[in-house]
Formats: sequence, C-alpha cells, structure tokens
Amino acid sequence: MRDNARFLKIMYLLPELNVGGVETHVLAMSEGMRKAGHEAIVVSNGGALLPRLEASCVRHITLPIHKKSPAAVRKMAGAVRAIALEEGVDIVHAHSRVPAWVAHFASKGLRSAFIITAHGQYAPHLGSSVMTKGDRIICVSEVIREHMRERLGADSAKMRVVYNGIDIEAAESSVMNRRPGSEVRAELGIPESAPVIGSVGRLTVAKGFKFLLEAFRRLRERMPEARALIVGDGPMNKELSQLAAELGVADRVIFTGVRTDIYDLLGAMDAYVVSSVFEGFPMGCLEAMAARVPIAATNVGGIPEMLEDGRAALLVEPKNPEALAEAARRLLEDRRFADGVASEAREDLENKFSQRKMLDDALGIYCDALREKRGYVGPVAGAPTAEKPRVLLTLPELRVGGVETHVIDLAVGLKEKGYIPLVVSFGGKLVEKLEAAGIEHVKMPVHVKSPIPIFKMVGPMRQIIEDRRIELVHAHSRVPAWICSLALRGSGSRRIPFVTTCHSTYSVHAGSRVMVGSDAMLAVSEYVRRHMLEHFGPNPDDIRTVHNGVSPDIYDESREEEIRNRYRAELGISPSSKVVGMVASLTPRKGYHHLVSASAAVLRENPDTVFLGVGGGPQLEELEKQARELGVSERFRFLGVRNDVRDLLCLFDIFTLASASEGLPYVILEAMCMKRAIVTTDVGGIPEALEHGNNGLLVKPGDVSQLADGINRLLADEALARRIAAAARQTVINFFTVNRMVDKTEETYRKLLA
Repeated sequence: MRDNARFLKIMYLLPELNVGGVETHVLAMSEGMRKAGHEAIVVSNGGALLPRLEASCVRHITLPIHKKSPAAVRKMAGAVRAIALEEGVDIVHAHSRVPAWVAHFASKGLRSAFIITAHGQYAPHLGSSVMTKGDRIICVSEVIREHMRERLGADSAKMRVVYNGIDIEAAESSVMNRRPGSEVRAELGIPESAPVIGSVGRLTVAKGFKFLLEAFRRLRERMPEARALIVGDGPMNKELSQLAAELGVADRVIFTGVRTDIYDLLGAMDAYVVSSVFEGFPMGCLEAMAARVPIAATNVGGIPEMLEDGRAALLVEPKNPEALAEAARRLLEDRRFADGVASEAREDLENKFSQRKMLDDALGIYCDALREKRGYVGPVAGAPTAEKPRVLLTLPELRVGGVETHVIDLAVGLKEKGYIPLVVSFGGKLVEKLEAAGIEHVKMPVHVKSPIPIFKMVGPMRQIIEDRRIELVHAHSRVPAWICSLALRGSGSRRIPFVTTCHSTYSVHAGSRVMVGSDAMLAVSEYVRRHMLEHFGPNPDDIRTVHNGVSPDIYDESREEEIRNRYRAELGISPSSKVVGMVASLTPRKGYHHLVSASAAVLRENPDTVFLGVGGGPQLEELEKQARELGVSERFRFLGVRNDVRDLLCLFDIFTLASASEGLPYVILEAMCMKRAIVTTDVGGIPEALEHGNNGLLVKPGDVSQLADGINRLLADEALARRIAAAARQTVINFFTVNRMVDKTEETYRKLLA
C-alpha cells in the first residue's frame, strides 16, 4: 500500500437490512471496504441482518429511510445531510429508489460524490427518475444498464457495470463449517433420501415463485418423494401458501421464512432453482455457486451473464413451469451432469464474481466520481493505480471494417478501465475516432505482406515497445503479428506477453502459424477457434473464444422513424415499400450474386420490395449486369461504400447476408442490436449468435431458393419478423456487448501479467 494513500469514508443507504440480494450486497460492500481500511457507515431501518453487520465492526445508523412519502423523504434527507457533513463523508452510495431520493436531496451542494446502484429494472415513472441522477450509476448487469439507458434515459457516460461478488474465502469457510445436510433436513422434516430443490428470495411477483410451485407439482409427478424448500418472506407469503395447497403440494413444500443460515440450507438442497420473471444479478445464485449446488434458472436479467446455459447451469424461458421442472429433474436424476455443472459454476465464480473484483471496480468508480467532483484527490488506498499496464495494439490499417471496429472498441474500453493503449497501424479514416477518444496512434507501414518490408519494421517496432515501456503487445492480423513477434525476440531482459486475435479462418500455410506462436490467442468465434486448433494445433488452453461485441447504445428506437423517413426521401423509396438490405464488400465470398438471384423470386411474390447493397468492391459491374439480365435492376440498387451504415440499417426491414464464409461479422451484431429481422447463411461463427427460428432465419450458403423463401417468409409474417428482431437485440445485450468483449480480453491480459 502506498504510504501517502488516503482512506475514504463511505455512507451506504438502503431501506432495511432484512434477508435479500440488495441487503447481502451492501453487507459485502461495507464489510469489504472496512477490511480495506476505509470507513463504512450503513444507514437503514435495520432488520434481521443487523447483528451480522455489527459483528463485522461496520457502524450502523438506524433511520426510517424506507418510508416513501415526500415528507418523510425530505425529513430523512436533512438527517442524512447532517451526518454527511459531521462525518466528512466522501461517498454517498444509495441502493433502491427511496434511499436514492434521500441521498439525492442530501448530497446537493456537498463535496461528497453521489453514487447509485441499480439492482433491478425499474418502471419508467417519476419515482424511478432519481436512479439516473447519480454522479455515477453502477448497474449490476448489462441488461440493467441497457434498461436504464433505454427506458429511463440514463446517461451512458455515467453508467458502469459492476457484477455482484461474494467473499470466496468466507463462503468456503461457511460451506466447510455448516451443519450436516442430514441435520438440517431432520430439523425441517425432510427425509434424508428425498430429492430437494430450493430457492432463496423475497416472496414477490418478480421472483416468480408461483411458477416454481407449478414446476414443483410437475416434478412430483416424476419424483413423488421430492421436496421444495422456499427461503424468504414477502408480500406473497399467504398467496403462495394457498397456491401450494390448491396444487396439492402443501405437504411437500417448506416455507422457512427469513433465515440467516443460508449455507446450512444450501447444504440440504440437491438443486437450486430460480423462477424469476425479472432479475438483476441475484446474490442467491452466487451463494449456490459457492456451495457447489447445481442451478436451474430462468434466463432473465443478468442471469445469462452469470451462468452459461448447458455448462454452468440449465437456463429456461421465464413463466414456463414445464421447462423449469424438466431442468430441475435432470439435475436431480443425472448427478454426474449436475456435479459437472456445479463445478463449472464454481470456477466461474472464482474467476469473475469475487468480492475482491467487485470492491476493486467500485473503488475505481468512487475515485473517478470524486476526481470529477473535486479535481485531484490524491492516491486512495486499495484503488487501482493511476497507470495500469501500457498495451500496444496493432493492425494493418484503420479503414472501415470489422477488425478495425474491434480494435477501436477494445482500445476505448481499455482506456476506460485505466489502461494506456497505444495503437500502431498504417492509418486510415478511422484514426480520427482514436484521436477523439484521446488514444495515441503511431503510423507505421505494418500492412505490407512481403518479407523485406516486414523485416524493416522489426527495429522500429522494437524501439516503440522499449521507448513507451510497453507491457503487453496484442496483434490483430498476420503481418503485424510477424513484426511484433520478431521485435519481442530482441526486447532485452523484459518478458513482454504477446497476444494475437484471429478474426477469421486463415489459409493453412507457414505464414499463418505466427498467430499460434503467441502467449495467448483469441478467436472471435468458436468456429474460428476450432479451425485454428484443427489446422495449426496450438494447446487448447492457449486459445480462447472472445466474441465480437457492440454497444447497445448504437440503437435509439426513438429516432428510427425520423431516420427511415429521411432515407426514404433521399433514396426515393415509397413509404409502402419493404426494404431488404445487405452490407458487405462486393466480392465473391460475400455471395451478392446469390442475393441478386434470390431477389427475382422475392419480387415475384412481393413486388413492392426494394433491395439495397451497401459496400464497394470488384464485382460491382458484374452484379449490376446480373440484375439487368434478371429484370430486377430497378428494384436492386447498389449504394457503394457508406459512412452512415448504422443509421442506414434503420431503413432495412430485413437484413440479409449471403456469405460463403465468415468469422463473426460485426454487421450481423449491429443488425441484431438494431432490431432488424435477419436472414443469413449458416456459416462460420454466425450460428453462435443466431438460432434459426428464434432470433433469425438461417439458410444454406449458395442455396438461392432457401434465401428467397426466408426473405418472403419474413415479408409475409410481420409478427414473426418483430419477434425474432426483438430476440436478436436481447441476444446482443446478453452475450455480445462491447463491454463483455473488453472484459474477456482483459481477463486474458490479467493472467499473462500476473
């Protein structure tokens, strides 16, 4: 720890300290900050968890900040303001809406930074508007972040995602020292041999316990001796007890009420079941992961960000008791599978969801907010150092394309995390994006493929690495990888980690082998990863899939109609016409000739359709000739290279891609993010993002008939088009965000730099 580092005084506000995810989260935050040397003060109306808080030597002040009336909020704001002034509080951190209103009024004019954590999805009304008013807004999942931006209008620049985390060592100790499961079962009247599912949470509509009871009824048809353990209390307690009786399972369901011995109860469960309709990032799942209890859950909120379906849990659609019962049954009957799922979840917990990472991320946000509020605040104990590693990112050029977008997004994301990125390329029009983000670019001819220019660049690259004290090198594409690989061989006594990213499948020859000669290799899709393993044979542990990602913020639905009208006027497209668009270079691999052929079949059924091809390339004249010969030239227009592709996507009713091969194209993710109905070929990494019939339609490459049928199907069935478009956007939010891409890349960096 730095000798001159200061400690912060942090005030946490929440309604009460009863058993629940928010309460457990605040306990973990306050206890962790105290252990790090900071002073934590918790303000609430008290509750069952207060003794635990006091036992951890965290100070608690009891105030009725759970009362929702405006008069009560104003009164509590005055009381909290007085405490903040008297104590010299640096951070006022509110959890839940009423405490947020209290903190909002209390912190006005103070030098304290006002932080809000959004734990769930809030209804868009005046009472929820306070959740957008913090100096920083912490969201417990990407889904919550997107909800805050899209539904409440929160400023993206203020929001940060910090996943909930638990103290791994403390959890392990609790598991080791818990009472035997047989003893807990005996106390609850559960036979030792009975299969038991369990769930922990407040008994509210959002938690979906009525669906859990219905699922349990179905489960008992297959497993008559099964028991269900429901831990928690809430407004639906009586209603759920009545429902259990109506379903004929009351004698097999145990409602424990509020309990603090959660790990004892987890030890009595064979499977942990989450039936939520809405969720943030449930602490109960993290505790089950720590206890190695296999999980079946609904795929809502941040749960898919926490648990990978089929590997670390079984996930099902919400409000589907039959699917939930089947998932629970599989975990109960197939113990080998269940144990494997639980082990994978436990490993993910250690790698991604530790309390230490949560505290580090939160402390970094506190420091950012204080610097913005006060200017320089000096070093803070335990906070990330002012300078994280200096990372060199290199690629051939910075023209418009997927690799270029990936590197720019990565550089910006790393800078936001405190890294110092330096980008080396031959330049291009996208350099201005880097400069606008305050990221340095060095122009070097690292794009020329012949051996002599490659060897000429080795010395200058080595000089940059040494002069800038680069601590990690990350190459995108083969020529820059060769230059960096050779430069690092002469980098002196320093051991500098070298990372490569494969953005597509490379032809099998010696020139491509450099991509697997790094300390770690990343692939933008599982398809690319398998290709590299099959043809170049690196150690499977040295190559990891990190999918491309886009920001959900690129799509603003409120602007869509205005943008569509503008482009229809500009391009002379009738308001009644449907628009089918493809964005790709005009090269044989992209399959434009198949789309032109398919357009003839589509226009026979849907004559008021316009096809737009966006991109440049050597096939333009050939494709225009093909369109004329098929008699579709008036309905198939080639727009050339455009700088406004994202806006132009708003014009498309259907986005299509007819490629013969792909990695994981950014334009697919952008179209998904922007709620476009998609028909695409089933190639490369595309099936990793799109599931046929769920969030897109997939067709065989080169099959013109299938391509035309898919487009016609979506033109004829608008309800289907809307459904798969909405599902596509949700898939991006859950699995393909730029933040997720940056986080997974940083995980690799951390391992190499450790």
